[in-house]
Amino acid sequence: LSYYNEYKSYLSRMTGCTVDYPLYGITQVDAFRVALVGGGGSMKSGVPNIVEVYDMRGNGMVLTHRYDCGTEAPTCISAHPGDPILVAGVDNNIQILQIPMEKKLNKEMPSLKKTFERDVVKTTDYGEIVKGITFCCFGEKLVTVGEDKAITIWEFPSMTKRWRITQHLSEVTQVTAHPNGEPYIVTATRGSECMLWDVETGERVHQLKYEDGTNTKFRFRSIRYSPTGESLYALILPVAWSPSSFSNIVKFDSESWTIQTKTYMRGEPLAELAISGDDSLLATASSNGHIYIYDAGSLSVGWCLSNVFIGLTQISF
Repeated sequence: LSYYNEYKSYLSRMTGCTVDYPLYGITQVDAFRVALVGGGGSMKSGVPNIVEVYDMRGNGMVLTHRYDCGTEAPTCISAHPGDPILVAGVDNNIQILQIPMEKKLNKEMPSLKKTFERDVVKTTDYGEIVKGITFCCFGEKLVTVGEDKAITIWEFPSMTKRWRITQHLSEVTQVTAHPNGEPYIVTATRGSECMLWDVETGERVHQLKYEDGTNTKFRFRSIRYSPTGESLYALILPVAWSPSSFSNIVKFDSESWTIQTKTYMRGEPLAELAISGDDSLLATASSNGHIYIYDAGSLSVGWCLSNVFIGLTQISF
C-alpha cells in the first residue's frame, strides 16, 4: 500500500503535453526520454506526420527533437536498446532515425525544438502497412509485422532480410521480443492467433491459446514480455465484443506457457497494457479513457485513473 501511495504521489507531480497531431505510438527511449509518433496521414489536412522525442528530466515534458515523415503518418516505433536510434513504421516503409548527441538538459536550459540532422540512415521498402516493430537479440535484429499477415526478421543495421514468415492467417498487429537477448518473439493477430517464434531459425516454437470453457473465440489484443523474460502478459478479449463481455488479463509462464494467474474486468473494453521496468506494476488502458494499475505479481488492482482521455491508443511506463 505504501508503494502504491508513493507512486500515486509521483504521478500527481507529473505533467504531460499536447501535440498537434493524432497519436499512434509511444516508446521509451531511455530512463528520461520518450518518443511519440502520429499524424494526419496523406489526406492533405495540414496535420503533420511526425516523430518527436521528449525529455522528462526537468519541469514537464521538453521537446528536444522533431522529424517530419512527409506525406504518410508513422504508426509504430521502437528504440534500439543500446544506441540512440529509433525505427518507425511509416505506411509501407521502415524509417531509421539517428538521435543527435546533445548537452544534458538542466533547469535553466530553455525548451529545445530542433530537427534531426541527417537522421534518415536507411529507408527499407516493406511492401505493406507496418503495424508493429521491435528490436530483439540486443538490437542485432529488427522484427516487423503488418497487414500482409507476415513477420519479417531483419539483420540490423544492414537491414538484410533474414526471414519472412507467412504462417499467420490474418493481419499481424502485435509483436513483443524477449528482453534478455534470447532469440524469441511473440506475435498476435487481429484474429485469434498468438505464436512464439525463434528468430534464428524462423520456426514456430509454440502457439498460445486461451479458453474459458465456452465456445467463445478470443483474440490477444495486447502482449508484453516481463522485463526479466520469465513471464508474458496478455490482454485477451472476445473477438465478438458485447457489453457483457470480459476483458481478461493473463500472465503466462514463458517456459511452460501455462497460466500463472489471471484477472478480468466486465464490460470494460481494455485496449493496451504495459509493464513497469522493475516488473512490479502492470497498467491497462481502456477505450473509455480509464487507466488501471495492478500489482504485476497477483494482478490485483491497485487504483484507477478515471476519465484521463477519450480513446486511449497507447500506454507505456
